[in-house]
Amino acid sequence: MTIRHQVEFIRLESFKKLAGKCGEPFLRRLFTPSERRYCDSQRLRHENYGARYAAKKAVLKVLGLKADEKLFGQMEIRRRPNGQPYVRLSPGFCRKHGVRPSEDTFQISLAHEREYAVVAVVRNP
Repeated sequence: MTIRHQVEFIRLESFKKLAGKCGEPFLRRLFTPSERRYCDSQRLRHENYGARYAAKKAVLKVLGLKADEKLFGQMEIRRRPNGQPYVRLSPGFCRKHGVRPSEDTFQISLAHEREYAVVAVVRNP
C-alpha cells in the first residue's frame, strides 16, 4: 500500500500577475463559483486564490497526473466548519481517473502569506 505525498510552493506575485493579465475568465476556468465567492470575500483574495491553485496542482500530481489546468474546474477546495480544508472531486473526474469519491481521499494543508503559498497533500490509501 503506497501513500503518495506532494508539496507545492508558489510565488503569489506571479499568480497575481497571471490572474490580472488573463482576467475574470481565468478565475472562472480554474475555480468553482463557491471558491470564487470565498476568495473574493477575503481581504487578501489573491493569497487565497493562489493557495487553492497550488492545492489543485498538488492533487493532480499526487494522483500521478499532469498539472493540467483544464482539470482544475473539476476539483474544489472546500472548508469544513472548523476551517480545515478538504478536496471535493467531481463524479466525472473520479470515474475517469479511478479515484474514490470521498472527502477523506486526501489530507490537505494550505498556508499562505504575502509572498508565497505552500500546500501539502497526502492521498490516503
